[in-house]
Amino acid sequence: MDLIVGIPTTAAGYRAIIVFIDRLTKRANFESAEFQDTAVDTATIYFETIFCHHCLPRIIIRTKTSLSTALHLQTDGQGETLNRTVEEMLRHYSAQQPEKWDETLTHQ
Repeated sequence: MDLIVGIPTTAAGYRAIIVFIDRLTKRANFESAEFQDTAVDTATIYFETIFCHHCLPRIIIRTKTSLSTALHLQTDGQGETLNRTVEEMLRHYSAQQPEKWDETLTHQ
């Protein structure tokens, strides 16, 4: 799991995207989040969006904070590459109304 931050605040107050990636299937899920979400908030988002469809994984990578950027990878390259792609796509889809980027995320 990872957070994308530094994006415009939406009308609903979201300032981040939490990314969940299944390393086996390469499937990614994106959810709007608060920048200051706690571990309990993150767990709640996980259980409401991922667990109900896929159950609990055997391993969750990234159980500690490891800040990185696309140019200075301190984490797995797969996640950072995906984050960069999501940011580019959101930039195009929400160029006219950046405060509505949360409405362009896919939901199950």
